[in-house]
Amino acid sequence: MARLPIPGQDNGSWGDILNEYLSQSLSDTGELKSNTVGAGQIQDGIITETKLATAVQTKLNDTTVADGAITNAKVASGAAIAQSKLSLAITNTEVASGAAIARTKLDSSTQTSLTRADTAAAVYTYDSGTNSYVVTSSSRIFRGTVDPASVGVTLASGDIWINTSGP
Repeated sequence: MARLPIPGQDNGSWGDILNEYLSQSLSDTGELKSNTVGAGQIQDGIITETKLATAVQTKLNDTTVADGAITNAKVASGAAIAQSKLSLAITNTEVASGAAIARTKLDSSTQTSLTRADTAAAVYTYDSGTNSYVVTSSSRIFRGTVDPASVGVTLASGDIWINTSGP
């Protein structure tokens, strides 16, 4: 086993003993051998960024990610993404079945099917330009030149069709 020379002993062999001891951790050129220094020998916070390989520095620093490079599978569940980073475009398929969406968030041209549960006193209208209808809590009023039955609408008790095609 390699050891340091002992003063008062090892006369005439100090150089050989010292060289054997140092060769355990140093190469023939005097540099540290691979795996000589472990994590336990490195003081916390002592290695600066410039001493790290360029590839490691790049991984640690902020960078710009290519458009489309991040998929929903790569975003952690519950991750917060700033609204300014989103397009805010949501498609039908992305809205869960039964999800509540405020009417104020719907495009004005969107046709919505509203139920009486929304409010009993409410009156909702739809206007396609030539034909329109009004939905109240107890009836629907269709106004236009097209018979609602001809477009698949069954008139229920209390419904009214106002034909505007003639006198």
